[in-house]
Amino acid sequence: MIDGPDPKFVPAGIPGYICKQQLLNNPFSGRYEDIAPAVELSRKVVSTNYLLSAKALIAATLNYKPEEIDNWDPNTFFLRLAQTEIACGRTFDPVNPRILKDSKGNPVPPSIKNPLTPAQQKALDRTKERARK
Repeated sequence: MIDGPDPKFVPAGIPGYICKQQLLNNPFSGRYEDIAPAVELSRKVVSTNYLLSAKALIAATLNYKPEEIDNWDPNTFFLRLAQTEIACGRTFDPVNPRILKDSKGNPVPPSIKNPLTPAQQKALDRTKERARK
């Protein structure tokens, strides 16, 4: 609902303009320009949220309505998720968002915590010298 003055006190054309804008820029208008951004945004939301993705997988595989899944307790949810994994033949593991990734999207191994031994330091220095040449 739009707040504002009573429609009978609004100058002619403004309510029509607002209505037209709301209808034309709505993803349900059927226009590609309106649908594509809405679909892409929804894909990003679902793909970055483990629970939404798991809910979609459970609903599609075990034929539950998403609204039913919202009423489950955690034990039921994760039990159904495990059943879905067995039915699909693959696991649906969460991904740690704090893990660093390289340019290709592969996880970067954790940095070395222990100091280098003298032999390791010499090997590292030789490698750096070769890279400079």
